[in-house]
Amino acid sequence: MRDSDVKIPLYYQLAQTLSKQIEAEMAVNDKLASEKEIGEEYSVSRTTVRLALSELERQGYIYRMQGKGSYVSQRPAKMTNSLLNLAPQPNTGKTADQRQTKLIEFEHTTPSDKVMQLMNISAQQKITRVSLLTSATQEPLLIDTFLIRTPISTPLSRGYLKVQNPYAALSSLDMDLHAVSETYAITQPTKKEQKLLHIDAQEPLLLATKQYYDSNNRIILLNMRHVVSSRFQYQNFFSND
Repeated sequence: MRDSDVKIPLYYQLAQTLSKQIEAEMAVNDKLASEKEIGEEYSVSRTTVRLALSELERQGYIYRMQGKGSYVSQRPAKMTNSLLNLAPQPNTGKTADQRQTKLIEFEHTTPSDKVMQLMNISAQQKITRVSLLTSATQEPLLIDTFLIRTPISTPLSRGYLKVQNPYAALSSLDMDLHAVSETYAITQPTKKEQKLLHIDAQEPLLLATKQYYDSNNRIILLNMRHVVSSRFQYQNFFSND
């Protein structure tokens, strides 16, 4: 679980590990190990464990009873997005196994003039472009497009992203993540977006654009997320505790 080379808070790494354990191994109302037991198992402080449990509670994985401990919730009723997480967490009332992600675009390509200027790269340098469609019970929610600076130490291919969880594959890339920024805008859908998202031309989309920076202040990844706001309550947070 612990990776000191990744620029992600330790409590958040622990929360991710525990959430995977909950999804794979635990049932509703199962009791989690105590703070002391979790700390000993993962060799982290009690403060880190408390922050991780607060994060799990925030994301809807657990509920806590004073003096009794932490228990697995009925479902992640309210999933909250994090600047540190590539995968979307739609607040739709749908559980994780009711959501589907489909790879709709993958290519190694020459960047546009705008992307070259933004990422400070030359026309000779390729980028990797990945687009994903996320749905819940067959209802499209959003389109994620990732532009990744190359070369990267972890190779990506269309076949690999089709057999793996695409968001997990992208999150596992060996990137020197140092800082993240996010901006928001309202846009009108293109014809392609209308078709993929099953919306008409008058349906506005929320565009959330993330820029991931390395320790040299270079943009190493751009993420453009087009959200059907009528189907997706986009709520974000960041904690530096």
